[in-house]
Amino acid sequence: MTIIFAECTPFQGKCYSVSETPGSYDQAKQECNDRGGILAVIKDQMTQDFLLQLLSVDNKDAWIGLADEQDTGQWQWSDGTTLDSNAYTSWANDEPNGNGNCIHLWPPVGFHWDDMGCSSTTYHICQFTF
Repeated sequence: MTIIFAECTPFQGKCYSVSETPGSYDQAKQECNDRGGILAVIKDQMTQDFLLQLLSVDNKDAWIGLADEQDTGQWQWSDGTTLDSNAYTSWANDEPNGNGNCIHLWPPVGFHWDDMGCSSTTYHICQFTF
């Protein structure tokens, strides 16, 4: 496995990179994995705010590492942890609404979380650990 940190921005012991091209959720996961990382995990407001700054420059919509592909309603992060009821969230109003099983940061609602069909194409954020 080749670890590629080129053009990633460090934050709290991790490094984040926004993709140059859009793809499906599975393509995004694979690209991050091929580069030695995972799709971004957001477990606090500081990380949410940091990623918002990365995306707002180009106003990019981007996949993060949260999905309920295995069991609808049981959200799981790309690091294998689950989204517990008392965990940090940043859902947009009325989300998740069942429109999809994969989560992206959506610019029209301030980059809050929105569920979208996993085959939709958008940019993504990879997360790397030093």
